[in-house]
Amino acid sequence: MVRFRFLHAADLHVDSPLDGLDAYEGAPVDAVRGATRRALVNLVDEALRGRAAFVVLAGDVFDGTWRDVNTGIFFARQLARLTAAGVPVVLLRGNHDAESTFGAQGRLGYGEDVRVFGAARPETIDLTNVPVSLHGQSYATAATLDNLALGYPPPRPGRLNVGVLHTALAGAEGHAPYAPCTEADLVSRGYDYWALGHVHEPRVVRRDPTIVYPGNLQGRHAREPGPRGAVWVTAEVDDLGGRITGVDWVVLDVVRWAVAQVDVSACGTLDAVIAEVRSAAEEAVDAARRDGTPRTLALRTVLVGASALDGALRAERDRLRDELRALELGEGALYVEKVSVKTTVPERTTPAVDDLEAALTAVRADGALVASVRDALAPLLKQLPSTLRAELAGALPTLPETAFAALGREDVEALLAEAHTFLTAKLRGAR
Repeated sequence: MVRFRFLHAADLHVDSPLDGLDAYEGAPVDAVRGATRRALVNLVDEALRGRAAFVVLAGDVFDGTWRDVNTGIFFARQLARLTAAGVPVVLLRGNHDAESTFGAQGRLGYGEDVRVFGAARPETIDLTNVPVSLHGQSYATAATLDNLALGYPPPRPGRLNVGVLHTALAGAEGHAPYAPCTEADLVSRGYDYWALGHVHEPRVVRRDPTIVYPGNLQGRHAREPGPRGAVWVTAEVDDLGGRITGVDWVVLDVVRWAVAQVDVSACGTLDAVIAEVRSAAEEAVDAARRDGTPRTLALRTVLVGASALDGALRAERDRLRDELRALELGEGALYVEKVSVKTTVPERTTPAVDDLEAALTAVRADGALVASVRDALAPLLKQLPSTLRAELAGALPTLPETAFAALGREDVEALLAEAHTFLTAKLRGAR
């Protein structure tokens, strides 16, 4: 019986450009832009620390052609750290680093212990340090739309068989349909483990055989929130063949993207909103560092809820963002990517009938108010044409037309009583 562990990672996107980052005062922009490199260093450190038998990289090591040859040199040096320690590396090319994109460039200084699957046809790579056979095929071009899995070779007896594939497995919504296949297609190959790439959300698709997306090594924008990393796979091989005995995810990201939805419907002032946002940011930073790693939190804040401050929040969005960016939560702890206002205007509600009746009753009982109304209305009503005074008198039958000529206290009280009756009848009819 031979027991060992290996690391499965995918979608490293080394030196992927993170566009649209604001370089405001104190922003850890360099940390965010260098995150993919530092996550790769973490992967290599983890492999060496955990004594990995080998490392498999399932596509999209790079994000496209290098802007700078230093991208390739950096990657080659990290692989050299592994191979110098006796840890072989097997990788294939996906849609972002297809053979047509890179050619020989993608193999800069790798050495013989780094094996790259060819793109012409599926092939098998046999390791010598452990009884493992890996089967795979790189992309010849970025838009590879063929079902590559169906052409993979049969498993080799007496060994752990690992399929490596960069694929939009059926049901992987929101991803380009490259190298499409089904779960049944993978199962039909008879392998013990499928090391998949392309889908950036970590997912164990199936346990027997084990089919896994490790997710990407480092989140690159707010649409990739939460922890990111790779998968430790524990295996054993005997005379009957290989089997998977454990799959454990390991967090390796150095920048954690998060989206914090903050309900501000109960906030009556902008200061109260800012206090709620600060609290949410502090909680998010604490969660990102809960494992003891001093990583940076890249935060998008979304204000939600029915708020009377809806208009003010939209007008003061920059102030809210700047207040959040001024928070002192530790060196490089927080990068505020955006503050988004998604609040709504509260729906108008009809006052309770009983409350309105009480208010009208209070008005009628207020002698000073009645006198004030009388004094205000009397000179105005005297100026009305006689026909209009007649219409008003008809609309308020308890108030005779002659009362408009010289309003008295009783006249105003009658007017208020009529308004009381009219309004409460309307409200009760609408309730």
